[in-house]
Amino acid sequence: MNKRLYCLTPQEYQRYFDSIEIVRRFEYQVKICVERIVSGMPQYIKVQEETGVPWVFVALLHEMEADCDFDRQILNGQKTNMRTTVSPKGHGPWKLWHESAKEGVERYSNVEDWTIGRMGFYLEAHNGFGYRNNGLLSPYLFRGSQMGEGLGLFASDGVYSPMLTSDQVGAYVILAEIVRQRIYSPNSEPVMTWPVMYQSYNSNVVSYQSFLNLAMELNPVLITDGISGVKTSTAHKKFTGQYLTGDPRGER
Repeated sequence: MNKRLYCLTPQEYQRYFDSIEIVRRFEYQVKICVERIVSGMPQYIKVQEETGVPWVFVALLHEMEADCDFDRQILNGQKTNMRTTVSPKGHGPWKLWHESAKEGVERYSNVEDWTIGRMGFYLEAHNGFGYRNNGLLSPYLFRGSQMGEGLGLFASDGVYSPMLTSDQVGAYVILAEIVRQRIYSPNSEPVMTWPVMYQSYNSNVVSYQSFLNLAMELNPVLITDGISGVKTSTAHKKFTGQYLTGDPRGER
């Protein structure tokens, strides 16, 4: 198992993104996905205007969950006119698609860093970190690229099977083509430094604490005080399998 995948950083997401090559047999499917997204841009831009979440992120979730069908929502792909019956259960119904989309991206509305590296993390977070926890790149991001070859799937019972495969193109692969065609220009600001030191006190730690709250769905949540103390290090261990560098608990 590739343990390094437990703690993918934004820089690593960016590196994987930069190396994406679309597998030939998926080229037509990628083309169709991009065309559907372009057709729905007015709706996606409306969600961006009301939530601050980039339209391309909204579009990618809608493509992955519902093939850009505006009768279906981005939480889990069920119909917008029904109450959700699979995870996440108990949402809806909605009269308008964009209202369902606003609820679907509500958890991301306070995110400020939408670089490509960060977007990769949030896309994976939406689908879940099961593949990462098995030392694998997620097909939800990478299927259809050279890095998506040979990846298995999680069955409906949550058990990973290397024998199962998906024909759905991954969100990162679609995004790579959207960027290549200059339909979307990514944020050119540098990716935030990943905090790794115990007892640090800076603004990066605030962002990382928010990151952990989102990634791990912590309850109770970490207080975003900018101090990487015991609780932050404990949450980091749940996420990566190890305490923050400098935490004496990791040196015993």
